[in-house]
Amino acid sequence: MIYEIHMIKSFPPSNLNSGEDRAPKTSQYGGYLRSNISSFCVKKTLKGGGSLDRLKKSLSVERGNFSRQMPSEVAKLFAAEGYPQEICDAVAVLTAKIGKKDDDPAQKAKGKEDARVQSKQMIFFGDSDVRAIADAVKECIAINMHPEISAKESANENSAAEKKRPTKKQLREAKGARQTKLDAALSCMLEEITAMDDESIENLAGAIKGIEAKKVEACVKDTDTRPIPLEVALFGRMTTSDCIRDVEAAVQVGLTMSTNEVVPETMVVAAVDDLLTSGKLSDKGAGNLTTLDFNASCYYFYTSLDTDVLRENLRYNDNADEILPLAVEAFIRDMAKENPKAHQSNLAAPVMPAAMLIECKDIKSPMTLATAFETPVNPINPALGSIKRLVREIDEASREFSLEAESRLWFVRGKYSDGTSECVPACATATFDTFEQLVKAASAALH
Repeated sequence: MIYEIHMIKSFPPSNLNSGEDRAPKTSQYGGYLRSNISSFCVKKTLKGGGSLDRLKKSLSVERGNFSRQMPSEVAKLFAAEGYPQEICDAVAVLTAKIGKKDDDPAQKAKGKEDARVQSKQMIFFGDSDVRAIADAVKECIAINMHPEISAKESANENSAAEKKRPTKKQLREAKGARQTKLDAALSCMLEEITAMDDESIENLAGAIKGIEAKKVEACVKDTDTRPIPLEVALFGRMTTSDCIRDVEAAVQVGLTMSTNEVVPETMVVAAVDDLLTSGKLSDKGAGNLTTLDFNASCYYFYTSLDTDVLRENLRYNDNADEILPLAVEAFIRDMAKENPKAHQSNLAAPVMPAAMLIECKDIKSPMTLATAFETPVNPINPALGSIKRLVREIDEASREFSLEAESRLWFVRGKYSDGTSECVPACATATFDTFEQLVKAASAALH
């Protein structure tokens, strides 16, 4: 099943998603300038959503982190177990080799100023990924400290007298012997390392830094069957390392745009120096002057959630059947109640939706209704105008293209409805007076 969420939100003066110039993002659509909120911004907002966060805590679901700091997280595990700091630092350097290099010039410039050991690219990972890589690094260190641990060499030794290739049985026996030696080495590795003198630890740290990333990747286990964080199950990930499997996104997010033509505005912000009270002419005026760009816009949001993909992504989680319906409900709540966090200290503008349409479809034919706003709505009461446009668009599209949906659930706030049929889709299977009723109905539609 696929859920499609169409939402109208009207924001007061704000700067919800800015670019490098700190001005609100914009684009042209229908020949008119529109204010934009990028899909990345919407995803970031949803990842930190309160409902999803509470769900993860209540069901002990691990958190996903989209970061370059995975080497530090692996090193923290070693530090927590009591390994010397030199070894932990070397582990971070080794882990940073995993994945292909990011060619982002901005990150290259930032990396020259940043002394931290970071991964070569942003990676979406969870605690189970960190633990798996840490175990693989330990295995590589143990083999480095005890080169005799080698299944291939043991098998060749067993068959050397016969001067022929080892049999499958000999290979299995050698592999078992190797694993026994490896387990023994791992069980006493911490004690062995902590008993070393400073010079030996320094030499071992240098050897760890010299281990090839492909050797670590080859030792990582359960790549295809590890549980994945809920955020990764929802928003997917693509990596360039065999340590962490790629995950297809269950959620698709459209570029959010204003339904009205945007009029960019700028205010001058003056800061007063609180400690200049002498009254001298030189002390008068602003202590600092800056500018802040903003606009006031009504936005159309579009997202879709494929529950079949989400179920597949969660299949290795212990409580997947329990997580799925709660995740759908939490996702809808956060879609409505969470807002972009940019510039909120100066232009706080959190709002609730003016209207939401949730389509529940067994036939996966997603379709945005952004074309309803190819011509901008009237800037006077843009929310009401946007709602009427959205209603007309879904009614026309469902009729003209025979679009099938198991249910179309509609909610509009009373203040944004004029009481006419123009504010209620004729194709809606159910309408609701409260947002809570809408959420419960949408959750009940899951099968």
